[in-house]
Amino acid sequence: MTRTHGLGWCMATLLVACGGNEDAAGSDADTDTGFTTGADTDAVDETSASTTAGETEAEDESGDETGETEPEVELEVLSPPEHLIRISMALRGTRPSTEDLAAIEADPDRMPEFVDAYMQGDGFAEVVRDLHNDALLTRVEGALPNYAPLEDVRPQRIADSVTATALKLAELVVLDDRPYTELVTGDTWMVDDVVAAVYGITDGGSGWREVPIPGDRPAAGILSDNAFYLRHESAGANFHRGRANAVSTAFLCFDYEDNNIELDDNIDLTDAEAVAMALTTNPACQACHETLDPLASHFFPLPGNVMNNDIPSYPVPDLYRPANADDWQQTTGRAPGYFGQETSDIGELGQAIAEDPRFTACAARRFYAYFLQRRLDEVDGDTVDALEATFQDSGLQARALIRAIMLSDDFRVAGAASAEGADEVQGYLRARPFQLALLLEDLTGFRWEIDPTLIDPGQGEGIIDLSRSAAVGFAVLGGGGDSFTVIESAHTMNATTSLFIRQLASEAASYVVEHDLREGEGALLTLGDAVDEASVREQLASLFFRLYGEAVESNGPDVDDAYALFAALHGASGDHERAWKATLAALLQDFSITFY
Repeated sequence: MTRTHGLGWCMATLLVACGGNEDAAGSDADTDTGFTTGADTDAVDETSASTTAGETEAEDESGDETGETEPEVELEVLSPPEHLIRISMALRGTRPSTEDLAAIEADPDRMPEFVDAYMQGDGFAEVVRDLHNDALLTRVEGALPNYAPLEDVRPQRIADSVTATALKLAELVVLDDRPYTELVTGDTWMVDDVVAAVYGITDGGSGWREVPIPGDRPAAGILSDNAFYLRHESAGANFHRGRANAVSTAFLCFDYEDNNIELDDNIDLTDAEAVAMALTTNPACQACHETLDPLASHFFPLPGNVMNNDIPSYPVPDLYRPANADDWQQTTGRAPGYFGQETSDIGELGQAIAEDPRFTACAARRFYAYFLQRRLDEVDGDTVDALEATFQDSGLQARALIRAIMLSDDFRVAGAASAEGADEVQGYLRARPFQLALLLEDLTGFRWEIDPTLIDPGQGEGIIDLSRSAAVGFAVLGGGGDSFTVIESAHTMNATTSLFIRQLASEAASYVVEHDLREGEGALLTLGDAVDEASVREQLASLFFRLYGEAVESNGPDVDDAYALFAALHGASGDHERAWKATLAALLQDFSITFY
């Protein structure tokens, strides 16, 4: 699949790239994909694959109500280099090296090798945290008091660490190839120096590290971690039901709020006693509360919510209070339980979740939905079953599950070969703000950051990454979420995402010119002060390969458009640095940067 960049119009206006057209897809050779969905691997030839478009539940063989079968949609698939680019962007937010692209072009059978190599490092770790935050929603930006010994740390920086512990545990489980059940059964926490100070942990370590869970609470992985309960609060007469639903949604993909239940409008919702009676006797209420309330009863040892004025100093008072474990007797009257199974505390709850077939099925569904940018309910049952089997065979190693997704036929889909059925085919994946930040840092060395101490020295230390921050930066405007008011990322372009990408590209372009041309420290622009046409064209051709993974001729049409822009800007200003800043800003806004 090749893309037409349309740089003449897009770059001349310096707006976000206007997209591209797809020519015939190419696939030089099949690879050993293991799990397959969509087109049968055997059906993938050098140009296309045929399958039924869309992700649907298993359909009756008779087709629709008229007895007609749905026509198959011929699909175009990515060539091996394009597939490698998608894998690299999905797993670590960066492009493959030119050497990797050349290697996969020569031998497509090496694809599994590159998948394994890309599931390493900081970029992959951030992807893992982001994936799990979609389920846990613990990464909420706020502020915690900067009491001693953290008086010199920015309040937002303290909150960032405290809310990251559950995600760091998920990262540890995945990167250490531990059984995925340790997410809900593990006996350790993840802490850094800030978290250790907040909770009074004196292990003598430094940086992010693994420490034993405090002895006063059962071992239940994330369910033993304060971060989950600081985010998912419970107040008033909720009696931890919201927390119970958060657990069910995160680990079982079962959201009680999705239940289609007709409520009895004869219940007086202003009468607390009438409501309590209805929850145990009214069939409409019992449909949820028969299992929801026992699930919620596990969490009474945890405070409903913790406000800043509840934290007088560090370390904070213990946030797990076994003495309150029986408070369900004075509230809902429902003993702790797990869908009819007797369980006593969060330790037994975590074990019950780990043994529930829905736990592994949910993981398969969630990982697939994340990497293919689908909603959970858009992932069909056959896909979940196939992935879950691979997951189980691996001993519940998350990397085996991810590998199967990366090498699947579904992940290679580039689009429909014709207009018929094209609306049902998703051929592009959109980079999230943190992926764009990783990509541009890898390409240019630029990080879009501010130091708040330059504005208010009293705020304490802590750099803010504007691409990743939702409260101070532009993560939400760029299409990400804040885990509280915006809990789903955008997978299409809109006005604010366009503005975000435009500014990010402009800032990165200025950085490149100042460091590569002016100081000679970078490696993206290498032509120095040369402005002759041949040198500029060679530089542009090199940029196309580095930025987009596309080999183009220096005298080709894509370079024609880019050179026309550079020449016009240089001719108008007489300043080659200014011309390169604008040209590179346009190149960094191209469709091939924002989508993969």
